[in-house]
Amino acid sequence: AHWPRGIQKSRRGIIDPTPAHLIDLFPTCLSVSGTSYPKMRKGKVLSPLQGIDLSPLFTMGKSLPHRPLFFEHQGNKAVIMPPWKAVAKNGTSWELYPYPQDRTEQDDKAGEYRQEVRRLKELYLDWAKRNKVQNK
Repeated sequence: AHWPRGIQKSRRGIIDPTPAHLIDLFPTCLSVSGTSYPKMRKGKVLSPLQGIDLSPLFTMGKSLPHRPLFFEHQGNKAVIMPPWKAVAKNGTSWELYPYPQDRTEQDDKAGEYRQEVRRLKELYLDWAKRNKVQNK
């Protein structure tokens, strides 16, 4: 990120391993601009923002809360909740990988950690339902 007035000097130029996602950019921009997200617009209730404000990470180096990150694209699904990443390619069973150690998904651990697969799958299904994600 580039924010000369906001990022403390000791944090400039470092790579922080904190998982973040595109959904975090809007809440961060709202926060640093001093603006809030409305609950309603033109008489309609707006869906709540899914991301979090990253500015404490930039400004103070504060760690962010651990939270699952969810993805879906054309039926392919994933949930990242360190120390795991669960993925299911369109129409296939869920796979499980240590995260961030196995970012390239080379060593599927789903057979060894079935309970973790079930837990992450349930988190994903709950997220998909709340966000009206087509679940095939």
